[in-house]
Amino acid sequence: MTISAEVVRQEVSELHRLIQPLVKLCTERRPDFPTYNDTSREFFMHIGELGRRSLTYLQTLPTKILNQKYSQIAASNRQKLLQLKSDWENLHQYIQPALDADTLHLPTPLIAALHERLHEIGKWRAHRFTLFHASEVNYFEVPSGIVRRVANGIASQVGGKPFPKFLGLIGIPYSQANGLFLNCALAHEMGHFIFQENEAQPVQEKVDDALERMLTDLGVSLDEEQIPFCRDLINSWVEETFCDLFATCLIGPAYSFSFSQLVMASMLIGQRDGEPADFYRFEWEHPAEVARFYSHRKMLERLGWWAEIQDWSSAPVEVLRICDKPTSSFFTVEVGGQLPQTILQDRLLQCYNEVCDWLVNHLPSRVKGSAKDVAEFKMQSPIISDYLRRAIVPSTIIAEGRVEHPRPVVLINAGFQFWLENLPLLLTNIKGEPRNSIESRSRIGARLELWLLKALEDYPLLTKGDS
Repeated sequence: MTISAEVVRQEVSELHRLIQPLVKLCTERRPDFPTYNDTSREFFMHIGELGRRSLTYLQTLPTKILNQKYSQIAASNRQKLLQLKSDWENLHQYIQPALDADTLHLPTPLIAALHERLHEIGKWRAHRFTLFHASEVNYFEVPSGIVRRVANGIASQVGGKPFPKFLGLIGIPYSQANGLFLNCALAHEMGHFIFQENEAQPVQEKVDDALERMLTDLGVSLDEEQIPFCRDLINSWVEETFCDLFATCLIGPAYSFSFSQLVMASMLIGQRDGEPADFYRFEWEHPAEVARFYSHRKMLERLGWWAEIQDWSSAPVEVLRICDKPTSSFFTVEVGGQLPQTILQDRLLQCYNEVCDWLVNHLPSRVKGSAKDVAEFKMQSPIISDYLRRAIVPSTIIAEGRVEHPRPVVLINAGFQFWLENLPLLLTNIKGEPRNSIESRSRIGARLELWLLKALEDYPLLTKGDS
């Protein structure tokens, strides 16, 4: 059955109309406002060029279809429209959220600080991230292969360039544009990209070793469906814990505190063991929060941070004190499939714990620098606290008679400590602010985050040229 020229031109023009506005969004931006960081501009430039090439490709496609004498080839060329449309629909979901995330609607100083900390590690110096707004109150990394595969599929069809290497995409709740504390969870999402790009293979080997020991100990064998099921299940738990521990190595206890805030882990305080039950549940994509906090604590002990924070009276530290055991009789595994009857839940969790113990020793050899962070935090945190209670941005402090510019990891963790333990001191110093008012605590807490973000912004300017 032959297809009319009008039908072909109509369906090609419909796809053209879908892509053209996206090209304009990415390329026809004002140079003065809104402004974007380098990684966002790199993303927009790539999508814009990919769009222009797609539009050029579509201009010539009807001729290629209608003038093709072999009907099978003509049909194949026409079918390519479906794949091209599907790929652009996949990219569509990230473009406007990334455009919404300009420098005024992101915690840009924190993002820059996280990039700088990551780039201290030579092997990850090329890794960078574009952030986009998410509608849900959650942080997530778009798996590194998804956008690359879609964009490269378009590029191969229309003659474009490959997607930029080592460029990741991370979603951030749009409500957190001016926040600091909760946004420390971004370090975890960076960990997903690092894991997928660089670290999956050695971790997979440890998972396979643990599974092999389990089967040997139990004296059982699994069929060709059960082994991948167990491997994928443990892999999903281990990747989440890898990202937790990576983030802890990168920015210290501030990550654990932000995660505690995100999941409202303070609900564990004052409860009997096993309650609330949600915190003891292993699901397909995430291990139980209690197990994760145990790994946080082990890493903090390994890095030297625990000795500095263990006596704090704040809720996130109390949660870490509660989660002091790797196993619990209250753990449950609830996944979208049945565990093999020959595999006990406790033995599967033992595999997970074995790999986590390895990660606690492995990751500090990959993410170095914590010893300096801990030492400077110990010396500078009380001084930063004194500045903050006087409502002074701690970009520059006097420590032991010397002018110091606290490094970002020190600022973030000292700021978190002040927020958790000393905010009433600041409220006392502000006339008319009641110490016990929730509204006052929320409003002044937001102001505190802005001061700390300003100090993070000042750090590269004040230390420019330092060796």
